[in-house]
Amino acid sequence: MARFPSEYLEGSRLLLRPPVLDDAEALFDGIAHDPEVTRYLLWTPHPDVGETRRVITEHFNVGDDERTWLLVPRDSGDIVGLISCRSRARHSVEIGYCLGRRWWVSV
Repeated sequence: MARFPSEYLEGSRLLLRPPVLDDAEALFDGIAHDPEVTRYLLWTPHPDVGETRRVITEHFNVGDDERTWLLVPRDSGDIVGLISCRSRARHSVEIGYCLGRRWWVSV
């Protein structure tokens, strides 16, 4: 199976870090409960922060074939989204991401 990079990916403006239980409230408020954010995802909006805690504990980063990171701008420290990579087959990786609606930009 695939082995993904270290737990943290760092750039000059953005930090990608694994979610922890202390992130549940912010993740729920900004992303996980919003039906517009989750509209085209494989999961439905979380009904409560307890569901977000359960997902962090039971589904994020539980094996070598999957990694989820939170997107955190260095200047604010806010959780603006998440990105996940999953190994689906040899030499194949599926990437999914979502951004909280607050950070969407109309063009």
